[in-house]
Amino acid sequence: MSREQELSAGREVFDEGLEGDGGAAVDDAAGQASPPAGAADAPPEPGAQLLATLTEMSAELSVLNSTIEGRLRYDKAKEEAFERLYAELDEMKRNSAFEQARPLYTDLILLFDRIEGARQELARDGSEAPAVLPLLETLSEELLEVLARREVEVLRTSAEFDPSLQRAVGTQPAPDEAGNNGVARVLRRGFRYRDRILRPEEVIVMKYAG
Repeated sequence: MSREQELSAGREVFDEGLEGDGGAAVDDAAGQASPPAGAADAPPEPGAQLLATLTEMSAELSVLNSTIEGRLRYDKAKEEAFERLYAELDEMKRNSAFEQARPLYTDLILLFDRIEGARQELARDGSEAPAVLPLLETLSEELLEVLARREVEVLRTSAEFDPSLQRAVGTQPAPDEAGNNGVARVLRRGFRYRDRILRPEEVIVMKYAG
């Protein structure tokens, strides 16, 4: 190889070296300038994520609360409806039992009247009273006890006339204004069954004429 050929080959090798170094430098610069992969998809801020979670939980709790309140209202309405039904059925049952037993109560009360009438007559007359009066008193007490076991009681009234519990069958003059409308005498006892008046008390009422 001549001297000129050697110099020409050397320049070619040198030029190739420069081109190779320049290309690598360009590639390095390009790699540094472009952003890393996934840099645009960075995760959200922790505070924003927590706020979104709390908002979602609040909405779910609101829906749950509304559901619970609606169920409670439904259960309360259903309970009240059942209570009314039970009360009505119980009232019907009591009314039916009362109407069925009422004739028996009436007969027992009339029997009590006859026993009391005989006892009072014998007490006034005095004949055979020592032998019969204790027996009649015992019969009256036992009859009242039988009625009481069936919730039938004698009316307990005050000395003042009460038209809701008593029936005036006669009057007599009152000695003064203070005695007006007072009960002078009880002629026949009254009876009640629970809150029902079976028979009002028959009384003589005092009236002040002025």
